Amino acid sequence: MARPVAYDCGRVSWQFTTTPLPQSAFRPTPPPMHMHFQAAIYRQRGGAERMRIALRLSAMTRELAIAGIRSRNPEYSHDQVRRAYMRLMHGDDVAQRIWPDQPLIQP
Repeated sequence: MARPVAYDCGRVSWQFTTTPLPQSAFRPTPPPMHMHFQAAIYRQRGGAERMRIALRLSAMTRELAIAGIRSRNPEYSHDQVRRAYMRLMHGDDVAQRIWPDQPLIQP
């Protein structure tokens, strides 16, 4: 089931749709031999399919990072989670430029 997600950091905003991650998304890292086979499979895919895979991996990474922030800081509001995520992804300088009058939030 897809759910809309919107981010608005004051000066920049974007919206996308995410779907809940299946349990199979949380598998351990495969051995190097398997990674070789996986790379060969990716090379056989078309450009559009590789792009879909890359976007899905990006969304999974974002959701895991946000879940980690929420897990470490259950008292954070939605806005604080968003600011902590932006700081984690883009660093202190960018976070301070976006929210100059706000303190830095620990991710």
